[in-house]
Amino acid sequence: MKRLIPFYTFLALATFIACTSEKAHTNQEIEEAMQKYGRLILKMDADSLSSLYAEDGQMGNGTIGPKAIREKLKSVTDTKVMNYSTKTNKIIIMGDSATWEGTYSQKVMMNNKDTFTMYGDLRAHWIYVKDAGWKIKVMQARSII
Repeated sequence: MKRLIPFYTFLALATFIACTSEKAHTNQEIEEAMQKYGRLILKMDADSLSSLYAEDGQMGNGTIGPKAIREKLKSVTDTKVMNYSTKTNKIIIMGDSATWEGTYSQKVMMNNKDTFTMYGDLRAHWIYVKDAGWKIKVMQARSII
């Protein structure tokens, strides 16, 4: 019996570690999620963009949840995004959550005539959802111009 104690201790420890270990996420995963977001911004694909958000995900300072985000994006009918880019300053990953900080620039056309360029700071908080991948928890932009 005493010879089995180390075996059972090892077995219990291995089971505990297997049940509690998290997938080690990489900066590349977050970069790819941000690139996907950028591609969808260019298309102004409201359905696909809103599906990137978590069930309680927040766009800006007040639109919460994929359904509300979809409706808000669909209401933007007179704007075409002509160019969109981001630059990463920092990515912090802790378990199944990540924060991306950087800058953005976008050129838009309104009413098929007026164009202007906006740029500023952008912060995205992402969470990893099993079987769904990375989802946006909060996406906030602070425009400089």
